[in-house]
Amino acid sequence: DLEAETSTRIATLEEDLQTKAAAEQTSGELGARLDELKAQLDQKDEQLGENELQVAGLEGELEEARAATAKVQAELEEKIAALETALGETTGNLEGQIEALRSEIALKDNELKEAAKDTEAAAEQLAALKAEVAERDGRLAAQVEAAGAGEEQVATLRDELAKKEEALAEAE
Repeated sequence: DLEAETSTRIATLEEDLQTKAAAEQTSGELGARLDELKAQLDQKDEQLGENELQVAGLEGELEEARAATAKVQAELEEKIAALETALGETTGNLEGQIEALRSEIALKDNELKEAAKDTEAAAEQLAALKAEVAERDGRLAAQVEAAGAGEEQVATLRDELAKKEEALAEAE
């Protein structure tokens, strides 16, 4: 019995040794895996630190960009306000100039209307003068014609007088 018990005990111890060896192997593998995971974790932690530095740098750049944007926006708002003021002044000046031009145009329009009336009156006077000149021309033509006929009569009378004087001179 002792032998059987020893044999059982040896078998159990051998099993325990095998289990222990398997456990040690597994423990070694797990240790190696744990070391590998720790190394990966350290690498990830280092990468996270670098990322945090990059994020901090980017946040700084973002703040600088925001500040620059705010500065540019303020400058643009100033320029827009100045342009609006200048535009208002220009518009005011232009409105004044436009009103002055409208007044000048109205005055010139009235002057043109008066000149048109004067031109129409002058045309009527010219037509009347032309009619009067034509009438005088007609009378003068009649007088010239009458004078021409009178000259013929005078010439005829002179001829007759000359003949009578000749006849009288012969008779004496």
